[in-house]
Amino acid sequence: MPLLDIFRTKGLWIGLGAAIAAVILMCALGALLVVKGALPQQSLFGWICGSYVLAGLIGVWIAAKDGKGTLLRSLIVGILLLVVAWSLSLTVSNGMQIANGGWKIPVSVAAGCLAAGVLRAGGGKKRKRKRRKPLAEARHTTRR
Repeated sequence: MPLLDIFRTKGLWIGLGAAIAAVILMCALGALLVVKGALPQQSLFGWICGSYVLAGLIGVWIAAKDGKGTLLRSLIVGILLLVVAWSLSLTVSNGMQIANGGWKIPVSVAAGCLAAGVLRAGGGKKRKRKRRKPLAEARHTTRR
């Protein structure tokens, strides 16, 4: 499957949109939990990393729905999600600094995307069983 054909698929962009929506919702929920006092301030960064793992899982799971080129799609969704994460961090604050733990977010995105890619690729195709006629219909048919 050529690389440009993957970028033209609707599922890739829907998966990326779902991943971005998941990150925004999970980060908003984390901020709400911190304000209410249910989540300590020190564990907020761990919550954000977990949000990126979940977003990678959701994005790749949706993007690779048809099962073709699953690992390549997981790589593309992961890279695009990282670009969005870095651009959002630059607009919100002074950016993800590698020395201050900023390396954890790319690792979280990669872990989520690769886990979903491996799970989606290893699923295999199930064989369809031939459906039999119910017994009531089978009795009424006569052989001649």
